[in-house]
Amino acid sequence: MKKKKLILICICLWVFTFILFSPSIQFGFIEFDDMTVLLDNPGLYNEHSFLSSLEEILYNYFPREEPLILRDITWAFDSYVFGFKNPVGYHLGNVILNSFNTVLLFVFLLLTSSRFYFSLITAVSFAVIPIHVEPVCWVMGRKDLLVSFFMLTALICQTLYISSQDAQKKRLFYLVTLLCTAAALLSKINALSFFIVLALHQILYPFLNGSREPGDSFDFNHIIKKILPGFIPHLLISLYIYFWYKGIITSWGVLGSRGPSALAPEHIKTLVLFIPLVIGLYVKLLFLPFQYSIFYHWPNTGIPLQTFHIVISVLISLAIVFMTAFTFYKRKDLLFYILAFIILMIPYFNIIYIGIWAANRYIYFSSFCIIAVSADLIIAFASKHKEYLKKSVFIIWLIFIIFNIYQTLVYQKVWQDNHSLWTYENNLKDASVFSYWLLAKSFTISAAEKHQVPELKMQLFQQAETVINKGLKKYESMGIIKNNYSSYETVHYSNLWHLYGIVSKERNDSLDIQLKYFKKSFEILETWVNASMIAKTYYRLALSQSFDKEKHAENSIIFFEKSINSFEHGSIHDYKKWLNILNQYKRNFPFLKEKIEKIEKGIYNRLKNQS
Repeated sequence: MKKKKLILICICLWVFTFILFSPSIQFGFIEFDDMTVLLDNPGLYNEHSFLSSLEEILYNYFPREEPLILRDITWAFDSYVFGFKNPVGYHLGNVILNSFNTVLLFVFLLLTSSRFYFSLITAVSFAVIPIHVEPVCWVMGRKDLLVSFFMLTALICQTLYISSQDAQKKRLFYLVTLLCTAAALLSKINALSFFIVLALHQILYPFLNGSREPGDSFDFNHIIKKILPGFIPHLLISLYIYFWYKGIITSWGVLGSRGPSALAPEHIKTLVLFIPLVIGLYVKLLFLPFQYSIFYHWPNTGIPLQTFHIVISVLISLAIVFMTAFTFYKRKDLLFYILAFIILMIPYFNIIYIGIWAANRYIYFSSFCIIAVSADLIIAFASKHKEYLKKSVFIIWLIFIIFNIYQTLVYQKVWQDNHSLWTYENNLKDASVFSYWLLAKSFTISAAEKHQVPELKMQLFQQAETVINKGLKKYESMGIIKNNYSSYETVHYSNLWHLYGIVSKERNDSLDIQLKYFKKSFEILETWVNASMIAKTYYRLALSQSFDKEKHAENSIIFFEKSINSFEHGSIHDYKKWLNILNQYKRNFPFLKEKIEKIEKGIYNRLKNQS
């Protein structure tokens, strides 16, 4: 095919994908990581000085929650050009990256397989599937788009490396592949297994491009001696960045005891049963694009699997084993896509338990593998039948594309702002406790902004209370069991009670009622936020009730101490704030002097150790 025609097709793919997702450019921020990861860090993404941002990102701002250097640099650029609190730059960057990823996928498949229609069908299908709405329309999806960009670039460069006869060009392509592997990891650490995909691609390349028959046997001697040693640098780079990243987030406190260790028998059993169910869920979401959620609360370690779930898990496992074995012996051209999908998903399988088993953003890149296998089978079926069947298959695919475009456009609207997202999530057939909490929080924030309209303010608080009560009932009906795993549902259950306390406080309910809600939240989950609100409420009680003043003051200082002890990463600003609060305790409750001095000493020791 002529070069000009290919360039024109690439431009059309880019423009088509850009237009499809262009509505999201005008979307706002979402109350789910947008605030804590991005908007709480104006110094990291300085809108006045890009160089200052680079200094913070590369040198000063460590440890931090997500030290994803390349993602942070792109955000810093967006902030500098469009303004830190302007969501347009962040959304525009996502749409542009997604458009490039569609083009890069087409180029990679065409270079690897030399099959034009297969490559085009796969790329167009990849562009339209609504499961990609989440990573594209959510600011936080930048890391998924960026890591995919570098992985596709690496695969393209490796294809050029394999096919090139020029030694100098081969060295250049190999170097770029190495750099892209590192860049992918610095965009999202879940690219840890990508070097295996690169190795697999080089091993299976003769089958992918048709120079060897799909059923031919492997030359294991060549693989071991000639191919695998070339990926030792990729392995070393991946391990180095992984341990660097792990050290930083461990210091920050992101990694903690969330469940059994990776090798614990209990966790191995969970993985064996859950991973096939998660894969089955992804396949279902790809081909039946309904009831998408930002937070799938099933499968869940807190909800025992029913017998039919176990049967389905076993059947999916057998299907995976059969497909892998069949393609290994008969269709090595498809083996790459099946193994690549599994390998790319390994970091998302909770081998080291995190707690989120499935998310649309997790499958953004690896979805092309399932699409590619489907496209190959469809083309193979059509090629073996009469002309009318070929046309029928094409029409079915066209209907699939049109339907997915429609679903993508509809689902995009869900992401336009915080309230629309959580209203949608709350109206799903099986809404998560998380959605109840954040929808109620949305009403609470809106109520606080309507302080000049008392009637509307109270109406919004009433709506928040209604949603909170529904969320509490939802959790209590789920049958969550206590085990060795931490539970996000339990965290959100605690958050609902905490929010109940906030609503009660804003409505000026009695302090005893407020205290009841905050205590309930703390009983469920002992966090610094819950302890802090209990301390504040007891403080106000001590000031307002003379007959129990000492008792309430003592309870207040106890919970204040618990709150600061639970706060793992205090800054100098936090320490100063705590010391100022202790000065208020001294002025109002001099009988707590000994306890206050003890807490002050602990704060000064923490400050000394940190400096």
